[in-house]
Amino acid sequence: MVLLGVPMRLHVALALLLLAAPAAAQQQPGGGQAANAQLSTRDLERVAYSLRRLGNFTAAGAAFEQLLEALPKGPEKRLVGLEAAELFRVAGRLDRALILYRRHHDFEGEFEVLFELGRVEEALTVARLVRQPKAEAQALGRLGKVDEALRILEERGLGRERAELLLRSGRHAEAARAFGELGDLYAQGLALEAGGNAAAARRAFEDARDPIMLDLRHEWLPKVTQAEEVLRRAPDAIARERARMRLAKALGAVSEQYERLALVYARTGQAQNQTVTLAQNAKRFAERQRDTLIDGEGAAADEYGKRAVTYFKLPERIALLEQRIREYGQAAPPAPPGPGATPPQPPRRR
Repeated sequence: MVLLGVPMRLHVALALLLLAAPAAAQQQPGGGQAANAQLSTRDLERVAYSLRRLGNFTAAGAAFEQLLEALPKGPEKRLVGLEAAELFRVAGRLDRALILYRRHHDFEGEFEVLFELGRVEEALTVARLVRQPKAEAQALGRLGKVDEALRILEERGLGRERAELLLRSGRHAEAARAFGELGDLYAQGLALEAGGNAAAARRAFEDARDPIMLDLRHEWLPKVTQAEEVLRRAPDAIARERARMRLAKALGAVSEQYERLALVYARTGQAQNQTVTLAQNAKRFAERQRDTLIDGEGAAADEYGKRAVTYFKLPERIALLEQRIREYGQAAPPAPPGPGATPPQPPRRR
């Protein structure tokens, strides 16, 4: 069997070489470069992605780290660094992901992992040390110091983060005003609804309906079509793996947009069958995201993709969308929709 251009029998030997590299480096004047000398960067790439797909996450992580040592600074190295960090996160090795983020000065990734680990005080200290006001406010909010966090966000002009913190803190009226100032009518509707102001929420959702629909038609769905074309034209196995992951993210984004539009239709008295169709589209794109990650149509399903499906909680998301479909289908029929309310249809699958 050949996987990503590397015969299967070579994977074991290459994995052992990569795993032994740190120990070997301590005994050689050339350091880690001595182990890399036996493999080109292209070989390391094929091995890293192959081992990742096979589910050998420890060996894959070692391969990615060796590859990062071998690559010069530039876009390729930054991309590989992000892929390696995501591998560690999906595989449950948050400690390794944190080290990688710190090594490459990726503050956003570092704070995400610190919050995921529950190390909020440490995140606050680091944010102040490296002067990251957004992360500082996030940490303060998680520590219950909401007013201090809001002050920082306002001083730094971080309006969206301020509005989101107000919403999370239950300050719905303030959050609604803040989202209104940002022009985010959908989020404003959510804040008004959470605050019990159903009439104002409906007006906000009505104003949000057309912008969401236009964005879906002219921005989000074309991104899926473009990602599908990039995947179809991928010149080699490594490019295909990267294109497939980008397509999965695009499918997830479209699913979220359909979910928003279904909620807007439900809250503004649109036709029940159209509301249900939109929710079904949201579920369909979430399922396509899941299936794209697993990639079961090839010689073997992607074990990393399977783990990513669990990590990103796609089964729970699909179950929630199924629940929404039932709820919309059982709701009392609303008043007929106005003209131009036909929901956009998903692109035909290739």
